[in-house]
Amino acid sequence: GKRKKDIMSNTSIKLLQERNRRMHSEKSIKNGLDFQPKPSDVFVVTYPKCGTTLTTAIVHALRAPDIWDFEEITVVAPWDIIALDC
Repeated sequence: GKRKKDIMSNTSIKLLQERNRRMHSEKSIKNGLDFQPKPSDVFVVTYPKCGTTLTTAIVHALRAPDIWDFEEITVVAPWDIIALDC
């Protein structure tokens, strides 16, 4: 409706959209939009800069305590928005 149109015309939103277009490939964006979660999927959701990596590592330790032979947590718990771009 009108409110959504007003929000999307905001200069800050346009700047954010432009930055996101440069950050993620078209294939990655399409993959994210087409994503269908499975009942066994786990989502780690935190506020920005509030320990997302630590929280992801804790969740990984709970679900797979014996698997720690990786260099970076996103190898075993990829971020949905960058999974295809990294």
